[in-house]
Amino acid sequence: MDVPVRAGGWYQTCDSIPNRGTMLRMKLRTALVFGIGYVLGSRAGRDRYEQLRRLYRRTTSNEQVRKVIDQGKDIVDAGTAQVRGAAAEQLRNAGEAIRDRADEG
Repeated sequence: MDVPVRAGGWYQTCDSIPNRGTMLRMKLRTALVFGIGYVLGSRAGRDRYEQLRRLYRRTTSNEQVRKVIDQGKDIVDAGTAQVRGAAAEQLRNAGEAIRDRADEG
């Protein structure tokens, strides 16, 4: 005998409506499968992370690469100093302009 079950559910009709025990087992099975997938995926992710970390250390330990990295840092530092100086000058000019307007008003 088919028992109609609410429309839109994961089953439309069935011979018997699942009881609480069946539903609980289904939920536990789903959680277990999710947990196993999570553990296996995180292990694979950790292995890849370690592989990339070893590659990074090997690359940055190379003297030529180290020189290029240091040159890049020097360029960035010089650019940062220029920007900082320009920003300070603009702030001084803005402060003077505000004082001048306040004195006029």
